[in-house]
Amino acid sequence: MKTLQERHKVTFIYLALAIAILAAFWQLSDCEFITTFDDDLYVTKNPMVNTGFSTKGILWAFTKAHAYNWHPVTWISHMADCQLYGLDPAGHHITNLLLHIANALLLLTVLRQATGNLWASAFVAAAFALHPMHVESVAWVSERKDVLSTFFWYLTILSYLWYVRRPTLSRYIITILLFALGLMSKQMLVTLPLALLLLDYWPLRRFTLEKSGTNLSQIRRCTLEKVPLLLLSIAASITVYLVQQQTGVMKDIIEVSFLCRTKNAFVSYTTYAMQMFWPVRLAIFYPLRCHTLSALKVAGTAAVLLAITTLAVSFVRRKPYLAVGWFWFLGTLVPVIGLVQVGNQAHADRYTYIPHTGLLIMIAWTAAEYFTALRYRRIILSVSAIVLLTAMAVATNRQVRYWRNDVTLHSHAVEAVPRNWWAHEQLGIALGEREKLDQAETHFNISLQIYPEYDRAHYNLAVVLYKQKRFAAAMDHFNQAIRIKPDYLNAHIGLGTVMLNIGGVDQAADHFKKTLDLKPDSPKLHNSLGLALAMQNKFDEAIESFNEAIKYGPDYIEARLNLAKAYEQLGMIDGALEQYKQILRIDPHNKHATRKLEHIQNLKKSDGN
Repeated sequence: MKTLQERHKVTFIYLALAIAILAAFWQLSDCEFITTFDDDLYVTKNPMVNTGFSTKGILWAFTKAHAYNWHPVTWISHMADCQLYGLDPAGHHITNLLLHIANALLLLTVLRQATGNLWASAFVAAAFALHPMHVESVAWVSERKDVLSTFFWYLTILSYLWYVRRPTLSRYIITILLFALGLMSKQMLVTLPLALLLLDYWPLRRFTLEKSGTNLSQIRRCTLEKVPLLLLSIAASITVYLVQQQTGVMKDIIEVSFLCRTKNAFVSYTTYAMQMFWPVRLAIFYPLRCHTLSALKVAGTAAVLLAITTLAVSFVRRKPYLAVGWFWFLGTLVPVIGLVQVGNQAHADRYTYIPHTGLLIMIAWTAAEYFTALRYRRIILSVSAIVLLTAMAVATNRQVRYWRNDVTLHSHAVEAVPRNWWAHEQLGIALGEREKLDQAETHFNISLQIYPEYDRAHYNLAVVLYKQKRFAAAMDHFNQAIRIKPDYLNAHIGLGTVMLNIGGVDQAADHFKKTLDLKPDSPKLHNSLGLALAMQNKFDEAIESFNEAIKYGPDYIEARLNLAKAYEQLGMIDGALEQYKQILRIDPHNKHATRKLEHIQNLKKSDGN
């Protein structure tokens, strides 16, 4: 009877947790893609993904680096969404939400099985699921890699618990395979072998650290057991480094000194911890400002970290959950703490998705132990947990609203983080895409007032000025972007395009030819040169340029459209027909290619008759 009641209680907790998550995130289905920041690269403008499953797409996922990452399992999950939902953002967001629910339930299962403490495990899982800092990982389609990799993180730990109960080769192989899938979703999981070692100490008690003597043979066995997993972590780390070198992300970021990165790492640790307790003014981007990292501030945060570490270590035998939780938090943040800086953010909410669990473990088990002797401990703990979780759910529900679209997201970032030059630029892009050009210009100018040497703000302001036909001003800002970043390809293309529009066709063609020295394999540049040559009525040379664009970008639809037009100008109808067919192979819903194909085919039939 007691067992049956226990099962009903466990089932109720699982159902209540899932329902609470749905209630907190229910607005997610109304959110759009964030096309100003990565959702275009990942889904909406990625033909390898947005056409659904294909043999070519699967091969691409495993063999190519895109969006500065190599994560084939994540790409395949996006393909699955496109296969099911097309480009309806609701479906993509629902998949993220379902994965988030699965992660919370898996975390609850892992902690319950490992510790036997149902209520503490339930609190950790609920706080993980409802914390507003985790909205970014769920509400942002591009962060599928977060929720998906975490799904495999907890599946791997669950498989490891299964292996520990009865160690067999088959169970260990399954654990390795699940870990490999996690790494192929996001390489942040490289710290999992160390997390498993922490769990070996507590709560699994596979080795001890006693004053009377530490069992070195047990530690050696547990450590050797992790070697295959550690080798996978090393391979994944090397892969992501090579990919980011190859894709040029290291060159595209603001130069940040190692000293600045080190200081920011210390400050970020304390920031992440404080934001867990007081999650206010959350935003998609927090600018890295090295000048604000004073020696006193860094020393203070370092002292706090050292004090907590010392406290956790001093209680390692009596209260092992403190050390395990703390080192879980410190360790899992290492890949993203900023020592190897990719991007110009000081910190990011999405990076806490796994690490915060360590702090929650410390809180839950400390509370459970502290209130053990109190008479009304169940009432006190229950009421406290309900109040805290309700507050989190309300804050999360509010945070989800900001993710409704690009404008609401970046408008909030502008308000939440003062002098946020990046958020102003992104808001300007979002407004520009909605043809609110005056408002967009305002935000680009604010961005440049804050950070005058921001090349992308100069470029995007130039684009808005070009749309307003203010060509002289547009040329000035394209030139400013090139001055700051001489190899800024899009700025060079923009500058040449302005020349075309003010009648400088020969000047534009010369500019595009010179720019090819910077990047001879650029499809966009070859396409732009082809347009200039076509305007000079040099259609044979234009065709060569368009073919070069297609050579380096086989799925570049704009180049194929321009090539088809050039063929039509020369009366080479079969060539044009073939290009329209190729466009429809890439994008079966391309209306222009469909109309042109039907028109040409009708003409050929008429000629045949």
